[in-house]
Amino acid sequence: FSLYIDKLLISLEKSGLGCHVGNYFYGAAAYADDIILLSPTISGLQQMFNICHEYFNSHDIIISIYVYVLYVFKSDHNI
Repeated sequence: FSLYIDKLLISLEKSGLGCHVGNYFYGAAAYADDIILLSPTISGLQQMFNICHEYFNSHDIIISIYVYVLYVFKSDHNI
């Protein structure tokens, strides 16, 4: 499973989506069979979901769509 997920994480990083700090990508992480996606925008997160969906379909990986958590953090202040 980790061989498949490593390739997915690389694809997500190469997409340019997700969170970045300097030149470092923090948009996706995986542990065991869990994946976390981080994005500063909802549209970016949707695009990351789409990449995952396409990747899983093309590799015949079945995932549970009923086990997920979505957190939204909103700041009204510019940093």
